[in-house]
Amino acid sequence: MVKAIASAKIKTDKIDARVRSSVERFFAWLKCGFRRVSVRYERLDVTYTGFLNLASFLICWRVLG
Repeated sequence: MVKAIASAKIKTDKIDARVRSSVERFFAWLKCGFRRVSVRYERLDVTYTGFLNLASFLICWRVLG
């Protein structure tokens, strides 16, 4: 097995940082405002996906509206 050591000179792109921060912010809003989605009470994947889509829509609606 070969171990790979990460280089200290890895460039961080500002666009990647913006995307990462927006994704982290989305999941923070998801955990704070929608307990049902963050805890995952639903047994079926279809129901969970539906609640996740609904929560995503409501977050976007609040931010853009």
